[in-house]
Amino acid sequence: MWKILAISITTLSLSSCSLFGRATEKKSIYSEFDQGKYFVSIAEYEKAEPILLKTAVREDQNYGEAVVLLAKIYDQTAQPEKAILNLRDFVQRGGGSPLEVMQAKALLLKNLAKVKAPIENADEKKYITQVMTDTSQDTSRALENLRWTLDFNCGIYCIEEVIYLKEIQVQLLYAIEADPQLYKRVFDILTSRYDYFEASLKDLKMDLEYRKKIAQGLYEALQKLKSSHLETGTLGSVKTAELISYLEAYQKRIERWLYE
Repeated sequence: MWKILAISITTLSLSSCSLFGRATEKKSIYSEFDQGKYFVSIAEYEKAEPILLKTAVREDQNYGEAVVLLAKIYDQTAQPEKAILNLRDFVQRGGGSPLEVMQAKALLLKNLAKVKAPIENADEKKYITQVMTDTSQDTSRALENLRWTLDFNCGIYCIEEVIYLKEIQVQLLYAIEADPQLYKRVFDILTSRYDYFEASLKDLKMDLEYRKKIAQGLYEALQKLKSSHLETGTLGSVKTAELISYLEAYQKRIERWLYE
């Protein structure tokens, strides 16, 4: 696969056969990969892509991380087919930890939604649930891995991004139920995402009918969140109910916007 993706990339040449030369080259390779990761972290995707493609072609120990980072780039630049290709390759090769695989499958779920694939009962979602409810996993890290997939652009795939939020938000609630101390973090993640999409409804550059579809999707997502909560009497359940109650104000505002 990578021979096809990297057809335009010039292979790095060995400048020396000496042990010192090889050590220097190895050091520069790792520095280059770290630079690619840095560019992704600051959303400099055009700079990051060629660097990470070189890493993927080498298929060294950084291969898996590079492939997932490339998928992040393609997710953020409206190229879901490429993102899916990379993520499926990562999952099929195996080798990642459960949390890493969960992160890849969550990003895959997001991009499957973008190509109109049904995701409500997808195997990827079942795997995410399995990991998020696994008491042997670090819940805080699992939550951050999911948050990494929740960067949205609200461009040509805005409606599909809302669909992804609709399906993944319940997984965030599992984090609160497992560890109530994560309530504030989940609260910040979810409210910021709903704030973002709600703000898009006022974007006059977007077609009104398209904005109405976004609003309808948000309303349905909030309705699903309410219906997903089960009272168990635990502190986690109480905090989850508190968050859902807070988000009801969003649903009312969106409903008013739809019918005003």
